Parts: sequence; structure tokens; C-alpha cells
Amino acid sequence: MSAIAHPREAHKVGNQTLPAGSYKFESLLNSIPGKDAIDVLVVRSAEGRHYQAMVTGVIGSPEPNNGRLVFTRTADHVFLAEVWEPGKKAGCRLQSGKDQAQIAERENEQGTLIASAEPR
Repeated sequence: MSAIAHPREAHKVGNQTLPAGSYKFESLLNSIPGKDAIDVLVVRSAEGRHYQAMVTGVIGSPEPNNGRLVFTRTADHVFLAEVWEPGKKAGCRLQSGKDQAQIAERENEQGTLIASAEPR
């Protein structure tokens, strides 16, 4: 299963900045929380111009989730932090990169944004 979401502003996914638009988010390994430590997340723009694949951590929930994306926001940047596909108990947690930590420290401001994702 995968999810479609429409981030309204540019955002960093791993080391790549993706523009606002419609994206498909897909977990390739279908990892199980508590059993698996990693997953592979693929992010692809609806028109196919942007693509990013990365190894992520696995996080869990006791109940199946509604699809959602969790972003971390600093003063001038938005970073994808978690992806939860609809109907799954596992989610993907992206590792904070060194540049994200440096930006957050420099901008000294941080917040969390949550966007819903629809099944696809």
C-alpha cells in the first residue's frame, strides 16, 4: 500500500529539497515494529520529475493508522520526519541529518507539522 499527500511548501527529504506538490510515499519492505529495525521509503512526485529513496527507522503504533506525514519546521526549513501509510501499524522515521541539526541549532526555532495522506 502507498499514500498520496500534497505538501504545500518545499520540504527536505533526506538530502534533497522537494518542491510543494503531490507525492506518492511508499514503504518497500513493509517492516514490522519491534521485529524490524529498518525500512526503505520511496518518495515520488505525481508527475514523476522528483524521486528520493532512503533507508529509514521503523516506528510502531498499537492500532492501524490513518495516513499522515509529520514534518519538523525550523524558521526557514521544513524536513520530512515520519511517514505513516493508511491502515498500517508501522511507520517510517527519517533520521535527522547533520545539516538538519545544524540548521535547527542556528535558527533556534522548531515546530511540528502534520499533514494527512490518502490511500492509493
